[in-house]
Amino acid sequence: MKTLKFKTNVNCICCVERIKSVLSKKFDQHQWNVDLESPLRILTVRTDVPPYEIERMLEKAGYLAVSLEELN
Repeated sequence: MKTLKFKTNVNCICCVERIKSVLSKKFDQHQWNVDLESPLRILTVRTDVPPYEIERMLEKAGYLAVSLEELN
């Protein structure tokens, strides 16, 4: 299992609740979290799922996610 990190536009706990409904279909709550203290609003996911799938999942919920690997 890898740890993937994404820059997001998730801004508050209400946003986290919205993406939770999408992410919980594929992941347990302990497999992901959003750091709302970070200026990049980092989403961390422990998974074997490819990054593009997670990006699509957040897009479905109305949010942006960009893999930090893509930014390097």
